[in-house]
Amino acid sequence: MGANGEIPIMASLSIPLLRCGGPANLPQSYTVHAGPLSMLFEQGELRRIRLGDREVLRRIYLTVRGPDWSTIAPELAELTLEESPDAFAATFRLECKQGEVDFTWTVSVRGNNEGVVRFDAVGKANRAFATNRVGICVLYPLRECVANPALIRDPHEQTSEGRFPETISPEQPFRNVSEILHVVEKEWLALTYFEGEHFEMEDQRNWTDGSFKAYCPPQDRPKPRQLEAGFETHQIVSLMFQNPDTKPIQELVGALRASGVLRAEGDATPPTLKPETDNGKLVPGFGFGIASHGEPLDARDIPRLKALSPFHLRADFRLSQPGWRDALARAVAQSQALSIPLEAALVLPSEPGQALTEFAAAWEAAEGESLRWLVFSEDSDATPEAALQAARDHLGPLDPLATFARGSKGDFVLLNRNRPEAKAGQALAYGMCPQVHLTDNRTLVESLDGQAWTLITASKIWPRSKVSASPVTLKRSPFYTALKKPPLPETASPVEAYWRKQVDSRQFSLFGAGWALGSLKRQTLFGADSATFFETTGLLGVMSGAALADHLLKPDGMDFALERGWVYPMWHVFADFADFMGGFAYEVASRSPLRFDAILLHAGDKASILLANLEETPGVVRLEELGNVGGIRRLNETNAMQAMSAPEEFRARPLEPLPGQAEGWDLELKPFEYVRLDLSAG
Repeated sequence: MGANGEIPIMASLSIPLLRCGGPANLPQSYTVHAGPLSMLFEQGELRRIRLGDREVLRRIYLTVRGPDWSTIAPELAELTLEESPDAFAATFRLECKQGEVDFTWTVSVRGNNEGVVRFDAVGKANRAFATNRVGICVLYPLRECVANPALIRDPHEQTSEGRFPETISPEQPFRNVSEILHVVEKEWLALTYFEGEHFEMEDQRNWTDGSFKAYCPPQDRPKPRQLEAGFETHQIVSLMFQNPDTKPIQELVGALRASGVLRAEGDATPPTLKPETDNGKLVPGFGFGIASHGEPLDARDIPRLKALSPFHLRADFRLSQPGWRDALARAVAQSQALSIPLEAALVLPSEPGQALTEFAAAWEAAEGESLRWLVFSEDSDATPEAALQAARDHLGPLDPLATFARGSKGDFVLLNRNRPEAKAGQALAYGMCPQVHLTDNRTLVESLDGQAWTLITASKIWPRSKVSASPVTLKRSPFYTALKKPPLPETASPVEAYWRKQVDSRQFSLFGAGWALGSLKRQTLFGADSATFFETTGLLGVMSGAALADHLLKPDGMDFALERGWVYPMWHVFADFADFMGGFAYEVASRSPLRFDAILLHAGDKASILLANLEETPGVVRLEELGNVGGIRRLNETNAMQAMSAPEEFRARPLEPLPGQAEGWDLELKPFEYVRLDLSAG
């Protein structure tokens, strides 16, 4: 520390970088109203359409997908936006250009004082290109829709009763849709009316998205589709409210105000957070992946990783490709340095016998120790029984206490659509990534509930099974990405590998810390037996590493570099969780769960609440029923560089006192701030 007790700062990142990885992750957002509805207008989309605290629709937006399902990012142009207290009108263009794709949407969006919203889009192909999807998408929120009824009307005016699925549906729950009516409040229905195409719905929780998605065209149409230059489509989505007695919408508004769902005008009471201490869950073990950059751990990295109390280190081996022997040597060396076993993910060839024999011999010679074998097949989306049995036969004698897990090389959907038989005590594994479809901050936050639903679904389909969430990453893991691409030449260096394209600047940000908290919370409270997060060091890690070369700390296409010896803000979240290993975790219910997220941890005579602001604006939250608060540690843009450059000194500082309040604790949080509140018995 310095002479005045200040922690020295080595270098500095900009405020936008510290907050959420840069200004590109903070699009311009406007709050607009349509009668009793409030919503965000953001980059040509409508988001989080709400009736008070109740979300009606999560998102209405336009998409253009390439022939490989890549999403073409739109550019907003010629925006005009007119607003009044209870209505709005916007017109704009969206330019979707990437490679061969060149498509323009011309859009009008309106909301009136009766709560009617109309999203009208005309699209035109400016050149010929191939696409898997061009059209409007509408997302439905989970909390308000899961397991609730809906009425579905098809283009022939036939109506059928449906229900949003509770467990994650492997196939489309609704097909051939022109209208969806779902319950908002008692007899009140929200009607979404689709024009210009045939729509259907998929359960996006399969990919950990926090929504159900209505989209067009239907998946059973041939794709990719070749659009010729000059092709046009005109699509409209309208939202309105209905009830059997044709009551005016003002009656709904009055009922919701009386029930507290809609707040009275001028009510600025902060949203509440309240612990629920009647159903504790054991804090599970978590680990990290071996860094994709291929460099060894430095001696200075090891104590900082050990401070996080990891249970395992994940290593990936693709046995049909060269290089696995070198990867095995690196993996064993790093696991021994950290004094933890390996979680070994094996991708087996179609005839695995010889490859497994060679791997087992190499493993024994290297003196490897396995906590868990994740068994996958080169030729199958989900692990076949024959591959799992072959792995047991060859590897079982090496570590008799190690478990064997089958599952998906990527997302939960691959396991859900290829369901193995339910067997008590079996182990399952799949990855979690929030950016399969969309990449913005709000989508990443919404995906946290999608993570929880994969665990809930797994527990219902495969009761008494152990589930490993592995890996959990912000973007697709290099492991999964490499499986989808041609193998690299044997001489390729790690720098030339696919991992660099999987870097997300939010990894090094306060947003990344809040997202990690939200994911740790879901793994803990919803039944994960273990989880593997990110990597140890580097651009995909939880810290930069003490001895990495400059080019391994400079993200491609970004105008900044990280410093050697930094930890990232999320490192402190894992360190806080590590303080409670062997303890219990409890839900902290939030009235604004997409903005403020928290968990209560308890072990022995200590208890803490970990809390994050998941949005880009400051806000006040009220904490209730806490008892006594011993102190608070804040991590925000004012001290993040200190916490990153000198984490031990930062954590050694005494917590700040937090004066008591009779009605609860009103806590003001900066953008993306993360805090730890220690509770005391006194």
